[in-house]
Amino acid sequence: MNLMKRYVLYLTSCLVFLLASGCAETPTKSEKLSESEACDRIQGLVVDHASKFQRYKITQMQRRRRETWTAEPALPTADNCEIWEWGNGLANYYCQWKAEDGESQAKASYENGLGIIQRCLGDSWKTESNKTTNGGERTVFSRFGSPTIVSIRYFKEQRALLDTWNNTLIVGDKNSINTPIQ
Repeated sequence: MNLMKRYVLYLTSCLVFLLASGCAETPTKSEKLSESEACDRIQGLVVDHASKFQRYKITQMQRRRRETWTAEPALPTADNCEIWEWGNGLANYYCQWKAEDGESQAKASYENGLGIIQRCLGDSWKTESNKTTNGGERTVFSRFGSPTIVSIRYFKEQRALLDTWNNTLIVGDKNSINTPIQ
């Protein structure tokens, strides 16, 4: 019986150790950015666009048609952020996040981000807003003489079976947003 107690104690110790080390490795969701932190990040991305966002690249991922790195979000509600770099020299910071509660949440996230970007960039940036083909909206911020734009939008995913709404944030080249807006 003494041998059985030692075996149970050994197994229990191993189990506790494995669970504790597993918990230590579990990433925690980072706190939401404040408006001030978001503004600092947006301004930093605009400045760092000229160097293809070198300061913001975290982990490189393999993609077929472009080089891609993970990146930290620049807005409190943003998620799934990456830096995309193509062979033709263009580079973009790109985030896309799903609005779990549908259109109203997507629009609220868009309006919140739009307000932060407007207050952050100031009056020297021109804005142009367009409706998307499915009822959403996109606003592009640009500045005379600068190749950098900041774009935020919300839209309904056309290829989804369910009523799926998304938001995107792009900081990057003017030439890379000349695609039709969904």
